[in-house]
Amino acid sequence: MFSTRSTLFFILLTWSSLSWGYPDFIGHGYATCIMCHYDSRGGGSLTDYGRALYSQEIAARNFWTSSKTTDEQVAESSGFIPGQELPYWIRPSLEYRGLWVESNPGSSQAQSMWIHMERDVNLVLSLDHQQRTIFVINYGLLPYSNTDYYGGGNLISAVSREHYVRFFLTKNILMAAGLMDIAYGLRVDDHTAYNRGLLGLGENDQVHGVLLHWLGEEWDVSLQGFVGNLFAPPEDQRKGGAAEFEYAAADRDRIGASALY
Repeated sequence: MFSTRSTLFFILLTWSSLSWGYPDFIGHGYATCIMCHYDSRGGGSLTDYGRALYSQEIAARNFWTSSKTTDEQVAESSGFIPGQELPYWIRPSLEYRGLWVESNPGSSQAQSMWIHMERDVNLVLSLDHQQRTIFVINYGLLPYSNTDYYGGGNLISAVSREHYVRFFLTKNILMAAGLMDIAYGLRVDDHTAYNRGLLGLGENDQVHGVLLHWLGEEWDVSLQGFVGNLFAPPEDQRKGGAAEFEYAAADRDRIGASALY
């Protein structure tokens, strides 16, 4: 016979909201995010390699009408100034996403509107050629002007979603400090997955904190402590910690766990 405590523990252990993960990048042999992202856990600004890969695989290939254009030529044109290599210490980028919506299409009550979903400027500054010590900034306009973004009564039109310094303590261990995403959850290519929003980990839920990330050949470990978003009112500054653990069970298979307090 199960006791009441055992039954409750079993229910809490097995019950969860539906969630789907698409390990596309692991399937292609990319087991770590730092190859393509300055954020070692993925997301945010792309490295030179990540920008070249993204342009030739997804973003830019369809804009090249000549079938003779090689992947290398597409990659070489993926920089901030196409065909021009910037100094090693600066990597700017712009991001925009828009959505056109029409209600009651085809009727006399039809109405349409254009929504600015993302209008961001990214800047990465590096102190060395190997980009082992960098400063990352993401600053963007909000979808609607004069928004009470932090809930404290101050109306703003632009916001910094992340700004942090990242440097390597050893060959495989790095530290990041500043405003950043919480180190929790499945690392998938859909960074706007709805299941993140349910946990308060959506596009606008960054926190000020310190992150330690160990990038091993088989192990990938992240430990983070945070004090909430210091721009928000004190009652909305969530303090806590998070952790992620991953182990390479095979060449293209990884198992892991994540915890958030």
